[in-house]
Amino acid sequence: MIASMTRDCPRRPRAQHGRITRLVAAASLMMSVVAGAATAQPYGNVTVPVTPQSQTGNNTRLDHSQTTINNNGCFLVTMTMYVNSQLAAQNVRDADGNVIQYTPDQINNIAMRQSTNPVNVRVDGQVDSYHTDAFGNLYRPGETEPAYMPNPDRTAGQPAYVPFDSQTATGMVNEGGILRRVTEDTRSRSPDGNGLVVNNRNPLNVPEGGADITEPANAALAQRIRDELNAGRPVPVWVSTDDGTPGHWVLIASWHDTGGFDIVDPWVDPITGERKGWLSDAPYNNTIFASSGGNTFGRGTTNADNTLPSAWPIAPEDMGDPLLNPYASLPYVYRESRPIPLPSSVIVLAGLGITLLLMRHRPHGS
Repeated sequence: MIASMTRDCPRRPRAQHGRITRLVAAASLMMSVVAGAATAQPYGNVTVPVTPQSQTGNNTRLDHSQTTINNNGCFLVTMTMYVNSQLAAQNVRDADGNVIQYTPDQINNIAMRQSTNPVNVRVDGQVDSYHTDAFGNLYRPGETEPAYMPNPDRTAGQPAYVPFDSQTATGMVNEGGILRRVTEDTRSRSPDGNGLVVNNRNPLNVPEGGADITEPANAALAQRIRDELNAGRPVPVWVSTDDGTPGHWVLIASWHDTGGFDIVDPWVDPITGERKGWLSDAPYNNTIFASSGGNTFGRGTTNADNTLPSAWPIAPEDMGDPLLNPYASLPYVYRESRPIPLPSSVIVLAGLGITLLLMRHRPHGS
């Protein structure tokens, strides 16, 4: 069948064939130069100022749950440090002229605030109106305690929401909810009404099972982290615990050519008072993991004609929530970013271009 298709395909005139060959060769060489430039970028040393904060010893309860910031608040504290670094960089000040900064307890309280307007949510097959918080809990109008919470059992076939139970509530807060609420809170406290500006970040598309960002195969992922640092934004990443499974959040604040990525760890050893300072420290070992949506942290892109990019992923039930979705953005879908070509692919592209150029000069009939 292949031979038949080859015979039936009409040959292009030799001049046209030559022009196409030259174009392909030029394109291949150009791609190799561009790819080489992408992979040969100098890294340089960069540090984003971050004021360390700690979860250790903080027995404030996360949300309405029984778990505490000490036990399960690494993400909340990591996000607090992230937010404070951006507020300082953007010089967001309150009415007294002070740069607005938060403690983990204050961020926890902001995340607990109910949305102003109710939204329609399907629970147990029935759609009703509820208020929401940044922990994903649902409140009936007029009630101060959650009626439903996100199901801790996220296996296939399980309902999205279950009746609220403070004993089993995980206190897992959503980064988008934190950032939106901090944005609104800073606007209300700033005399000019200008609050935190959440900039577009590169998504960290971490492979399933995690990625050692010192491995050549993950060079593009490591470069995206450096790009964020160069843009003045620290990078929250999910790392392993002592048993080698993901379960802890830290904030990458610097890159140094001689040492790699250094971090601000929300956990401080209660005995020694020390905290890990490098992503290469055990048990992290330069390995980061993917959280929800296949991304550690960041925004994605749309892949449908009828959607628009939103600042953060928005659940359908939060579409009408002025706190969770203040700009009435439509939801979007994460999509893998195209990796930066590695040196091996650069060689292949350059070789293709040279081969095609050599073919141009072969004698007729060869």
